[in-house]
Amino acid sequence: MEKSFSCRLRGGQWWEVILGNYAIALTVQITSYILSIRLGSQSLEYMLYSYVQMFVLVIVSAIFSIWMMRSFLPSVSFSQKDFAFSGRIVDYIKINLAGLFFTVITLGIYGPWYLRRQRAYLAQKTSYDGHSFAFMGRGGTFLKYSFLFLFLPLVGYMVVFIMFFAGMTYASPDMGSFELGAVVFIGLVPLLVIASLFGYYSAKWMIDYQWRDLRLQLAANQNAAMNTIMLQLFLSFISLGIYLPAAMIKLYRFIIENVDVRKEGRRVRKLGFTGSVSEGFVLIWKQILLTVVTLGIYLPWALANYYRWFVGNITVTKI
Repeated sequence: MEKSFSCRLRGGQWWEVILGNYAIALTVQITSYILSIRLGSQSLEYMLYSYVQMFVLVIVSAIFSIWMMRSFLPSVSFSQKDFAFSGRIVDYIKINLAGLFFTVITLGIYGPWYLRRQRAYLAQKTSYDGHSFAFMGRGGTFLKYSFLFLFLPLVGYMVVFIMFFAGMTYASPDMGSFELGAVVFIGLVPLLVIASLFGYYSAKWMIDYQWRDLRLQLAANQNAAMNTIMLQLFLSFISLGIYLPAAMIKLYRFIIENVDVRKEGRRVRKLGFTGSVSEGFVLIWKQILLTVVTLGIYLPWALANYYRWFVGNITVTKI
């Protein structure tokens, strides 16, 4: 039997939260720009302000995240039962401030554990049918993925590309714009591979939850996932972003359809996505254009329409 999720979220339920966060973020950015001109972007005063700004934005983001979850999750239901969220702003601010502090002083090494604490807290405070979720990913695992599939490939890419570009420049000092463009285009291919590789392992780490005796994990084949990610990124790039909404929908569908729901090691549920690419493409571009022409005021309604469509098209089939 196939059942669908539903989402009742409306823009009027959270417009104060969305627009308040938007106004604060915009104010901080404008202030930063003005100070960079008056103080100089290399001055000590501006550097100190940048650190303060970073912590302020983290606090604002934490408040915004909790308020969003409080509005969004109770509007989502499955099998006529609503989800619930009990997270507290103070607790989440503490997690984010501590996480940012330790990430800065460890030069980023603590970052995976910071991210894990965020996801674990949000999962623990999310419940369905009276039972909370648990995030099963580990910080050490994400650190390994970041090092092996992002840091090392990027370092290797930079070394090879710089040597290749230097060799081309030496061999052809009068290289024209066409040749230069060809070199840059060729150089983008390895970046697509790196992005798809790290994207796959990041998603695999992030989609790992326990609810009661059910385990939800991404079980996609690596080659299939990388090919899908690379193709969608490439099409978005060559279309100058016009294709991006379609890419988002196809990637979302791929992920949903490759999430395993298992009980005691046996697959017991199959997820699906019924939204059409053409319908979603028009919907997303409509929300983007309305948000732009209203200078951001329409954003709460745009996000509500976006979430309703994506959540409402998820299906669950019992195996």
